[in-house]
Amino acid sequence: MSLESAGCALRAVRTGKQSQASAKIIVADDDDDFRSLVTSTLRSAGYDVAAAPNGLDLLDRLEFDSPEPSTAAVFDAVVIDVRMPGVTGLSIAEGLVEAGYRGRVLLMSAFADDALIAEALRVGAYGLLAKPFPMSDLVFEVRQLLARRQM
Repeated sequence: MSLESAGCALRAVRTGKQSQASAKIIVADDDDDFRSLVTSTLRSAGYDVAAAPNGLDLLDRLEFDSPEPSTAAVFDAVVIDVRMPGVTGLSIAEGLVEAGYRGRVLLMSAFADDALIAEALRVGAYGLLAKPFPMSDLVFEVRQLLARRQM
């Protein structure tokens, strides 16, 4: 390891960016443009990001990396649109939480209201972002949920 790369690693540890840079996130949204915006924003924030065009593709991409699948998560966070064809984000969030999936779930919706927010929290999601939202809010919420995941 060079002196320069050691210095970068030390700065990453001091600022907390080392865990952020290594965090893996998957984004599922059936709106191609919005999914691309969310994905590129999270990549710019230093995350390793994958994308899925719908809930079924998301479920196919979620892998478990241990003999006890309910205890492992290949992705540290799952960011899901609530309304998608095939399977809803709420259904996915509820299923992941019931299965004991360790990755945190953040939902997004253009149809957010108090009832939907309450339902998202009831099924075990970390939270729900109401579309449209500033991308800075997305990055903030992802940082918060990852920090809570490490506690």
